[in-house]
Amino acid sequence: MSNWRRWASLIQISHLTLIACWSGDTIMKFIALHSRGGNYLVVASNVAWLRSAENGQTQVGIVGGQPLLVAGSMEEIAAQLATATVT
Repeated sequence: MSNWRRWASLIQISHLTLIACWSGDTIMKFIALHSRGGNYLVVASNVAWLRSAENGQTQVGIVGGQPLLVAGSMEEIAAQLATATVT
């Protein structure tokens, strides 16, 4: 199977806007997080912690980076992350 076909077969978009991209031997699963200032695509395995913030927002801690302030409750963000786990 060619690399193009392998890569194309791994791209999946679900109702939670989960995107899987193939890169070498690893699969990185991205999750779309919406913010009032813009939107983010975050590698799900790089999320370290969630913290409730004001006005129905959640802080998302990123490994090796600054936290992102995104729209939605901790439960909603956790549900998106749970669907992004590599099986």
